[in-house]
Amino acid sequence: MIEIKFNGKVETIDDNCSIGSFLRSKNIISQSVISVVNSCVINLNKIDETILKDRDELEIVRVVAGG
Repeated sequence: MIEIKFNGKVETIDDNCSIGSFLRSKNIISQSVISVVNSCVINLNKIDETILKDRDELEIVRVVAGG
Protein backbone atom coordinates (compact mmCIF):
# COMPACT_ATOMS: atom_id res chain seq x y z
CA MET A 1 0.00 0.00 0.00
CA ILE A 2 1.11 3.55 -0.73
CA GLU A 3 -0.18 7.01 0.15
CA ILE A 4 -0.98 9.65 -2.43
CA LYS A 5 -2.54 13.05 -2.15
CA PHE A 6 -5.70 13.20 -4.27
CA ASN A 7 -7.14 16.68 -4.77
CA GLY A 8 -5.57 17.73 -1.47
CA LYS A 9 -6.62 14.70 0.63
CA VAL A 10 -4.36 11.81 1.61
CA GLU A 11 -5.54 8.42 0.32
CA THR A 12 -4.08 4.94 0.70
CA ILE A 13 -4.08 2.87 -2.49
CA ASP A 14 -2.64 -0.43 -3.74
CA ASP A 15 0.90 -0.60 -5.07
CA ASN A 16 1.15 -0.55 -8.88
CA CYS A 17 -2.12 1.36 -9.27
CA SER A 18 -2.35 3.30 -12.52
CA ILE A 19 -4.07 6.65 -12.82
CA GLY A 20 -6.71 5.00 -15.00
CA SER A 21 -7.42 2.30 -12.39
CA PHE A 22 -7.62 4.90 -9.64
CA LEU A 23 -10.05 7.05 -11.63
CA ARG A 24 -12.26 4.03 -12.37
CA SER A 25 -12.30 3.15 -8.64
CA LYS A 26 -13.67 6.65 -8.01
CA ASN A 27 -16.22 6.37 -10.86
CA ILE A 28 -14.51 9.23 -12.68
CA ILE A 29 -14.69 9.16 -16.49
CA SER A 30 -11.14 9.77 -17.65
CA GLN A 31 -12.22 11.45 -20.91
CA SER A 32 -13.96 14.24 -18.96
CA VAL A 33 -10.99 15.23 -16.77
CA ILE A 34 -7.38 16.32 -16.95
CA SER A 35 -5.00 14.34 -14.73
CA VAL A 36 -2.10 16.22 -13.17
CA VAL A 37 0.59 14.33 -11.21
CA ASN A 38 3.16 16.38 -9.31
CA SER A 39 2.33 19.44 -11.45
CA CYS A 40 2.74 17.52 -14.75
CA VAL A 41 -0.25 17.02 -17.05
CA ILE A 42 -0.59 13.36 -18.03
CA ASN A 43 -1.66 12.61 -21.59
CA LEU A 44 -5.00 10.78 -21.71
CA ASN A 45 -3.33 8.02 -23.76
CA LYS A 46 -0.86 7.39 -20.90
CA ILE A 47 -3.15 7.19 -17.84
CA ASP A 48 -3.42 3.39 -17.89
CA GLU A 49 0.35 2.96 -18.04
CA THR A 50 1.26 5.74 -15.59
CA ILE A 51 1.70 4.12 -12.17
CA LEU A 52 1.16 6.24 -9.08
CA LYS A 53 4.05 6.25 -6.61
CA ASP A 54 4.19 6.83 -2.87
CA ARG A 55 3.60 10.50 -2.01
CA ASP A 56 2.52 11.47 -5.53
CA GLU A 57 0.10 14.37 -5.71
CA LEU A 58 -2.76 13.71 -8.12
CA GLU A 59 -5.05 16.56 -9.07
CA ILE A 60 -8.11 15.99 -11.23
CA VAL A 61 -9.45 18.96 -13.14
CA ARG A 62 -12.90 18.57 -14.67
CA VAL A 63 -13.31 19.81 -18.23
CA VAL A 64 -16.34 22.09 -18.62
CA ALA A 65 -17.52 23.42 -21.96
CA GLY A 66 -19.02 26.87 -22.06
CA GLY A 67 -20.41 29.17 -24.57
